Amino acid sequence: MTHRRPEPDGSTSVLDDDGQIVAVRVDDDTLQQWEGERGAQPAREQREQREQSPQPAREQREQREQSPGGDDLSSHSSLSSHSSRGSWSWPGGLGRAAFHGLPGTIVEWIDPHTEADPAAVLVQLLTAFGNASGRGAHFQVEGDQHMSNLFALIVGDTAKGRKGTSWGRVRQVMEHADPAWVSGSIVDGLSSAEGLIHVVRDPVLAPGDEGDDEVIEEGAADKRLMVQEGEFAAVLQRMRRQGNALSPVIRTLWDRGEARTLTRSNPVKVTGGHVSIVGHITADELRREMSATDAANGFANRFLFVCARRSKVIPRPKSVNEAELRDLAGEVREALRFAGTIRRAELDDRAAHLWDEVYEVLSEGRRGLLGTVTSRAEAITLRVALIYALMDQTSVIGEAHLRASLELWRYCEQSARYIFGDAMGDPLADELLAALRLAGNVGLTRTEIRSRVGGSTPAARIDTALTVLLDHGRVRSEREPTGGRAAERWFAADPAPLVGPEREQREERERSHDNGDLSSVPYLPSQLLDLPGEEAA
Repeated sequence: MTHRRPEPDGSTSVLDDDGQIVAVRVDDDTLQQWEGERGAQPAREQREQREQSPQPAREQREQREQSPGGDDLSSHSSLSSHSSRGSWSWPGGLGRAAFHGLPGTIVEWIDPHTEADPAAVLVQLLTAFGNASGRGAHFQVEGDQHMSNLFALIVGDTAKGRKGTSWGRVRQVMEHADPAWVSGSIVDGLSSAEGLIHVVRDPVLAPGDEGDDEVIEEGAADKRLMVQEGEFAAVLQRMRRQGNALSPVIRTLWDRGEARTLTRSNPVKVTGGHVSIVGHITADELRREMSATDAANGFANRFLFVCARRSKVIPRPKSVNEAELRDLAGEVREALRFAGTIRRAELDDRAAHLWDEVYEVLSEGRRGLLGTVTSRAEAITLRVALIYALMDQTSVIGEAHLRASLELWRYCEQSARYIFGDAMGDPLADELLAALRLAGNVGLTRTEIRSRVGGSTPAARIDTALTVLLDHGRVRSEREPTGGRAAERWFAADPAPLVGPEREQREERERSHDNGDLSSVPYLPSQLLDLPGEEAA
């Protein structure tokens, strides 16, 4: 049993029978940026401790996991990233819980030799292992089988976020652990649905002379496929072309490992495909190229969004210790062999109890575009927990595996909030919200709104966009007397902070409004929604 306790900051703590906080529910109107987990131990600090000790990596890991973790091990409490209204911060670092087991040991071992973000290294390691382990181990949820294949987007704040560098070190480990997988199952680039299906295709059959089916085209010998797309913005652009079927094919491959194309005389299909995707993109590109359709149709919510930037400056990276590399790769190899023997995974009692506690928080929908792109939190969390368990060579998902997955999800949800801010996912609604924020306390009348979006926009379409904003608490309206029919004036619920020319423009507009004259005030286009993570400028 659990009970809830309102907190002074507007959040609600969910407590277990012992009075321990197991989750925190936060209203979208009271979200504030977390400063990071209390007592979280940075990866660098863990690494320094490890380097001062002569113990083998496996022994250190076991001691680390058996020791009391402090408050930071309750990281699942912060499933909802807190963010101050109107200013979306870069996500705080991953907490210690995410660096559980073999994945944590490998990331900490890689860290001194790379400028890459540890979060990007970790996610790509989990994705690589999950793909290399094949389509066998799964977690059953009602009629759905959740396999170990993940989709992830590594999102940099700039083009120099060292997004690609993070894959190089992971590939180095996997080359030693499973060279056949690296040479045969990793491909670069996504161009078409047909091309994607062809790589993992089933055999093509046709009726033979004696009535039996004959193979007229051989199928793929290995149905594992790890797609590394360094320019994911180009993929999003291709998906918008008429007739491009990449989006539905990618979605069904994530769901069931099945897809088909009917564009040829002999249809090509795939069953039992095990496809994982890692894309690299900047935050600006992602906001610009991802369409409302991509978000609404479930394409985006199958991806983990991982903010990544340069973690340090290393002008002359040192080579890794080859003996340590072989040892770690050997552990990965053993875990892959184990994973190949597993079919159905289960939660142990402690993990099941934890899952019951956090499920409501995970499954609770968010508003706007953020809610749309993070709406598969439960499924993705279970998939990641499964991979942590397989890398520990167990078919039982334990509490530590689930906590690790929850902490990683927290970071990815914070990343999504940084990337998409409070955008609604409706281009017109987002445009109107930006205009109303810029208008400040003066607001805009219906006539002014119509002039901002262009006279060709149907009034019904504007009504729909305003209704969306009103339903989500982003705007309010007031009636004001005019001497005739009352005018309707609309305001943003939270006018954005402005600096520079836009601030001067708002102040001039408000002064003019006080004087009853708005004719001399220009209106500058606002790109406020394109700048989460910073004060609008």
